[in-house]
Amino acid sequence: MSRLTRLMVLALVAMLLLGVPARLVAQDEPSVYALQAEVIYPAVIRFSVVVSVPFGDVRSLSLTLRQGDRTLRSGPLNLDSILFSSAPYTQFRYDWPIDPAQPPVLFEPLAYQWEMTSAAGEAEAASEVTFDPGPTAWRQRGDLPLRFSLADEGLNVVAARQAIEPVYELMQAHTDLDPAFNWAILPRGAAFCTERPNEEGELERVVLSLTQDAFSCSEEAARRILTANGYRVLERRQPGLLSFQNELVDDMFGEFYAAFWGNSAVPGWFRAGLRQMYHVTPNPLALEQVRQAARTGTVMDAAALDAPAESHQSDALFDAQAYTLVMYLADRYGAEAPFELGIRTARQGFDAAYRALVDQPLDEVLSAWESWLFTGQAERAMTWTIYSPATPTPTPTRTPTATWTLPPTITQTPSVTPSPAVSPTSRVIQVASPLPTYTPETVIPPTPSNTPRPPGSLNQPPAVSDEPSGGGGGLCGASLPAMLLPLAILVGAYRKKWL
Repeated sequence: MSRLTRLMVLALVAMLLLGVPARLVAQDEPSVYALQAEVIYPAVIRFSVVVSVPFGDVRSLSLTLRQGDRTLRSGPLNLDSILFSSAPYTQFRYDWPIDPAQPPVLFEPLAYQWEMTSAAGEAEAASEVTFDPGPTAWRQRGDLPLRFSLADEGLNVVAARQAIEPVYELMQAHTDLDPAFNWAILPRGAAFCTERPNEEGELERVVLSLTQDAFSCSEEAARRILTANGYRVLERRQPGLLSFQNELVDDMFGEFYAAFWGNSAVPGWFRAGLRQMYHVTPNPLALEQVRQAARTGTVMDAAALDAPAESHQSDALFDAQAYTLVMYLADRYGAEAPFELGIRTARQGFDAAYRALVDQPLDEVLSAWESWLFTGQAERAMTWTIYSPATPTPTPTRTPTATWTLPPTITQTPSVTPSPAVSPTSRVIQVASPLPTYTPETVIPPTPSNTPRPPGSLNQPPAVSDEPSGGGGGLCGASLPAMLLPLAILVGAYRKKWL
């Protein structure tokens, strides 16, 4: 290599050394970076982090979890148990178990902070993750006393809430109670866990992480976390908006009347029938179902009807018979009679309230009810709901004949305003307004306007940045002459010697 070539190489090396940022020449400060968090509901929350020092230089690593003023965990972790990778960089991963009895607050940010102490110094970093059940994004709609949280994008909860608002108001008027309903809506057959065979070939329930790591999973724990957060878990039984609305009504009825009746002994048929009278839509199909049972002699007797409603879960015939029996009482003794019976039950017990209204054993009522099933009046009554208008007779008295008559033709028209119904005991109970119709609003965006710019506004000088171009170290314009100066001196000296 010639002397000129050697001098030029030395000059280039000097230039490069002058242009290298100081942070690459000096040893880096220790750092904590690449923070990640994954909610693996209902088992764990996985936290991972990368540190800039070798594993052998890490002296301690702490993780703190907070939600608001509440600290869920804090303190150092066992380094050996959470080490995930030591090459090409040091990565730690910690799976924090979720306690179903004291879980984080759902749908709220969970703040976490890593703190590391190493031979090279200390470092820390913080971030947050939203705690939700997944696996898809949940949404919240409405405010208390009727609020919804759900992951089903296809369910119109706005329309459902509008439909059940009059139901809530009517139950409130009948019971003088005002409970709040904070629902977590689950689709039919919802499952947070997955079943798969283990190494022994036995099925086990697990939940999988994004990296397909399996964790033991419990459906009960998943729902306990929801209830611990103050949610009423409602799993849908049937598809469709109308079915969903009636499922909400059933849940509200259970809450209202469990508190209203307390420990009073209420027959299963009356509890189930009154519950269905609050439904937002009638159920005329129940009449056909009970008629068929009457034809075949399979209707339930008084003893079976008196059994607790819980013993008849998913019994369609029991529900249909209870519903038509209560509708029979409404047709015979007045549209408000079943609700008045429910009110008096809270005050004096069901038996005394029933005798005051009907004064007939249930066996005799069932005989009259069975004859009523095959009348045109029964067909008209079964198209009526409490949200439809009822026409009182001029003199409401308790007689064997009906003192209230339902309209001969009933159509559910939201524009009709129901009249207050006077019970045989002259108690006035306001009937809820007809169900509102849900009309989506069409929002028309404003028309954009074009404002001409003043002359010369396009000829603006470029903005001057305080930062050097490139965003970091490197060569800048001011230092270039200083870097070239040694090369110029060396080349000049070389030429002078050889000339």
